[in-house]
Amino acid sequence: MIQAKQIANTASFQAFMNSYVREADNIAWLTIQEIQTISDIPLIQQAKWLKAEEFLIEVTYYSLTGGHTYGRVFQHSVGRWIPAEPLQVMIALCQKLHVLTGRCSHYDDLLYRLLDSWRAMELTVSAYMKYPSESHPSRFSFIQSEQSIPFGHWMHPTPKSRQGVSEWQYPAYVPEMKSSFQLSLFAVNQRLVKQETSRLQTPAEQIAVLYPELKLNSEEILFPLHPLQADYLLQQDWVKKAINHEQMRFLGRQGPAFYPTSSFRTLYHPSSDVMIKGSIPVQLTNSLRVNKRHELTAGVIMSRYIQKTRIQERFSTLSFIHDHSALTVLSDQQESGFELILRDNPFRHQKGIVSLAFLVQNPTGETGYLKKLILSLQEPEEELEQTAEKWFLSYLNQVIYPLIRLYDEEGIALEAHQQNVLVDISTGLPKKAYFRDNQGFYLSNNKRNKMISALPEMNQLQEEFFDEAEIEPRFTYYLFMNHLFAVINRLGKDGLITEEALIGLTVDKLHDYAAASIGSANRWLKHVLTARELPFKANLMTRLQNIDELEAIAEKAVYAYLPNPFLNGGMRDESVRKTGDQTAARSAAF
Repeated sequence: MIQAKQIANTASFQAFMNSYVREADNIAWLTIQEIQTISDIPLIQQAKWLKAEEFLIEVTYYSLTGGHTYGRVFQHSVGRWIPAEPLQVMIALCQKLHVLTGRCSHYDDLLYRLLDSWRAMELTVSAYMKYPSESHPSRFSFIQSEQSIPFGHWMHPTPKSRQGVSEWQYPAYVPEMKSSFQLSLFAVNQRLVKQETSRLQTPAEQIAVLYPELKLNSEEILFPLHPLQADYLLQQDWVKKAINHEQMRFLGRQGPAFYPTSSFRTLYHPSSDVMIKGSIPVQLTNSLRVNKRHELTAGVIMSRYIQKTRIQERFSTLSFIHDHSALTVLSDQQESGFELILRDNPFRHQKGIVSLAFLVQNPTGETGYLKKLILSLQEPEEELEQTAEKWFLSYLNQVIYPLIRLYDEEGIALEAHQQNVLVDISTGLPKKAYFRDNQGFYLSNNKRNKMISALPEMNQLQEEFFDEAEIEPRFTYYLFMNHLFAVINRLGKDGLITEEALIGLTVDKLHDYAAASIGSANRWLKHVLTARELPFKANLMTRLQNIDELEAIAEKAVYAYLPNPFLNGGMRDESVRKTGDQTAARSAAF
């Protein structure tokens, strides 16, 4: 348990400090000479140092893409520098941010989530270390990889905060604890149910296949829910009334055990044709995880559009995991809490199709998954850097470029962050990407008429269409800052190839992709390559202001700007430049 606590302590501090360094402006980078002037701390020549308020923090790996590694921490006290505990530093810096905002932040909520994430990481790492794991990423099954992400989002200050889940519930519901559980079933009168699908079978028929032994009344439709959501709904007055009036029945937990994926609320069974994605009364990272009614419709209509326009045939290395069916119980509220999405399950017995979030994790301090993959591909007489370069170029061509082409040719930008993109590495080199999540489509207004002409139902998706001036900052963040920079950072940290070399390769390829673009991507990529600063989701400031992204207008997050690594060869100025009048965030919301 002590080792798990130390690992969680280190990982929590890395996540928090990387957010703080990107988003706060009360830091200063110091030279070795400056450190020697103000302290007698024994120095490692290769390390850099930063000063944040009364703390000196050693940076043992300096990243051009912003994912630094931190070492020793010291606090100035009574005229000298003494070692400080990482948790103490995080709490103190949160309080400093609160003061800087004029004491009008929600830093109490931030502190709660910080401690919750730290404790959650300790619990999950402790449990995770007890389970034997595959040693090579290409041998992981889909669900094994989904349940092997103990540290979470590398760009979030509270990556494992799960507000709404008690510690005693962790073994039952947390993916990293290899959990599985039966779902809680409701039988609902069909007059209260709305269903929609892009498939031949209705959602009710697809669900019934999962419970062949269960006999319902002819007018009833089955709703299999996450047990946490069922417990929540059973406390709602309108649900109690519906049960009393025999409009629905609660049947308890029955049927096969489902496995939670990395999203916590999308549930997988290896023999099922569908995964089940429902709401849960839990706040993860920046949002309470609920399905919105418009998301149900969007998933179904986008599934129809992708099938009708045969986009898949034009993008051989990019596959969509369709959210093809949905159903909910109608109530006097916008969302009843019964909203269910049925997602394709193409991952039955295949191995080596894993999320990027998994691939860039360091499994509890061991050799990273990506490094193991690169090492296994190294040919005799081949330099490791050459192997890493070959793998990275394959990643750019097979994963990144199709996402750029999709925006350029079809006007569809995907929220391609680390968890939403899965990569087929079954043969070592990346050969195909899979995209999941119907919350992650941004449709260009420039292509609206063309899309509606191809499928008139697309006109219903008013909330999914944006001007390109709104799309491109988000797409830049998700595709490059969140997604690609995680790959560059991991390869660099593992000592396989320098980040500088990878950025150079990326710049060359982006020039090629821009030249090959026939639509908006040409202009957009030129901007990405030449802009002084690029947009970045300010997760720390989002949490400090207690913003729920899904409840914000147009689901807009807080964004800040960082110096462009493609332009400068790295983040030479780590502080965020002021871009607006918001004192706390110094940011723009797109």
